[in-house]
Amino acid sequence: MTEGSESESERLLRSIATWTDKRVRTDEFRKFKVKAIAYTLDHDDPFSDMEKPQGHFKFDEELEREHDLVMKYYQMLSAVNGLKQMEFYFRRYPFAGMGVSRADHLRNMCEMYFNHFYMFRERMKAALNTLNNILPTGRLDVGSVIKSYTKEFDRELRERNGVHHHESFDDVAIDKVMLTELLTMAKDVDDPKHWRRREHLSAYRRASREWAERARTRAKRVDSYAEAVAGAILTHAAFLTSEHGGADMPESVH
Repeated sequence: MTEGSESESERLLRSIATWTDKRVRTDEFRKFKVKAIAYTLDHDDPFSDMEKPQGHFKFDEELEREHDLVMKYYQMLSAVNGLKQMEFYFRRYPFAGMGVSRADHLRNMCEMYFNHFYMFRERMKAALNTLNNILPTGRLDVGSVIKSYTKEFDRELRERNGVHHHESFDDVAIDKVMLTELLTMAKDVDDPKHWRRREHLSAYRRASREWAERARTRAKRVDSYAEAVAGAILTHAAFLTSEHGGADMPESVH
């Protein structure tokens, strides 16, 4: 994608907006959404007699398949956007005086960061499988795409698995943040300008900066997969667009 040109995700979102306006915005759907919004706003009002809408709105069979693909894409897009936002979570520490140490904050953010890689992979797989379900002929090789992604982000996925099933994430830079903070608790380190306190803040800023940059760089790589999926949907989902071309996917996906 050249500078200033429209990304595949942007093109797809425009196509989805057009499709929504033409196919989804029916009177019945509007009424259902109005009731759902009203319930959300009033559900905690003890004087409200609003009943919770039951289940999800049901479209006809063809539109239900189309809607399912669009929602799977939105869920995948949410995962990659969450990963992009991690850069800014790493850069900020809003918990001074609240019982959350800088080391705890960084460690928690790392565990959240790793989880986004797993979340994106599963949602990408779901989106591509759903696209396969609406293809009139042929099938995309979803397995090869997932294999490629898993290989590229092997470390992040293994760290996520370890955190989820075994123990907290361990990182030497974050350990230094924790240890230097412990050293500031000595009785003679009350002065905010004490070198121990400066050492702690320096360790935190260095670790924070490194993780923020790592998150920014790796999110760009994940975004390339999101762009490829958007391109595949533009190419193969005729209900969204028949005149658009698609982004380059790995050879096995076409």
